Parts: sequence; structure tokens; C-alpha cells
Amino acid sequence: MTRLLLLLRRLLALALLAIPLVLVWLTAAGPAVSRLSDLQSQIQQERQLAGRLSASASEAKDIEAAPAPPSLRNLAIEGASEPIRTAALQSQLAEIAGRNGLKPRSSRSLPVREKGGVRLLGVQIQLLATVDKLQTLILDIERHQPVLMISAMQVTPSVATRGGGGDATRVVDARLDVVAMEAR
Repeated sequence: MTRLLLLLRRLLALALLAIPLVLVWLTAAGPAVSRLSDLQSQIQQERQLAGRLSASASEAKDIEAAPAPPSLRNLAIEGASEPIRTAALQSQLAEIAGRNGLKPRSSRSLPVREKGGVRLLGVQIQLLATVDKLQTLILDIERHQPVLMISAMQVTPSVATRGGGGDATRVVDARLDVVAMEAR
């Protein structure tokens, strides 16, 4: 029986020694290990995020290297003010007419119009031309960059005619209202 008591005392002594160790583990080491595990998972998540951000950055560089979309320069008349833009439109029309061997008899600015949130500058140009030159002029105006649009046209026979003949050589008096978008 003494042996049993001795064994029981040793077990009790070991239990008393283990209780403080378990308490230290539960109060200090357990939360530290848990925190360490949380930090490791957070580091892993941040590494994944860094990889995605790196991929996005390389895509952004590719997008920046891509050619820019066409600017308003190809679509609209540019200038510091409305009178300057209108004068630019008048000079472009005179240049187009000159390339086709025509000289405008008169040209005047039209009131600015707003259509669908776009401001349209206008110029009215009057000239004498044969039908074939007028057709060529209309095509050149419609193909011009920045974009020019003929909003109204009036064609009447002229007293002066050239040659003896057909519709292509007949001289007409033409009035064209040409508009262009205004760059702001």
C-alpha cells in the first residue's frame, strides 16, 4: 500500500507541475500560435493580391502603349473662339473650291445651331460652276477632314452657259449651307 501511496503522490506532483504549464500554454503560447497562423494566412493573401496587381499593372502598360482613339481633331473645327472657328471653316471651303477650279462669289457665316448636344457652325457659300464641277465639289466637301456636312443646297440655272451643250457643261448658280462640329 505504501507503494501505491508513493505512486499516487508522484502522479499528483506531476499533475500539479503540469497544471501551471497548461495554464501558461492556454494564456500565452496558444494565442501566440493562433496569431502566428493568422499572420501566415494574411501574408499568403497579400502575396496573391500582389500577383494580381502586378498582372494588372502589366495590362495597364499594354493599354497605355496602344494607339489612342481618334481625337476630335478629325471630327471638329478647332479654334480659340467661335469667330476663329467660323473663319477656319470659310477658308477650308474656299480652299476646297479652289482645288476644284472654282471661286466662291460670296460666303457668310450662319447662326450656330445645337443638335443632340453638338454645336454646329455654319457657312453659306455661293458660286458659279458647271454641274460636273459642282458634283466634284460636293464629294470633296463630304470627304473632308474635319467632317463637313452640307445641310442645304439650292441650285438654279445660270444665264451664263459654257459650250453648246449637255447637262455636264451647263453652268449653274449654287448656294451651299455647310456645317461643321465645333470643338470646345
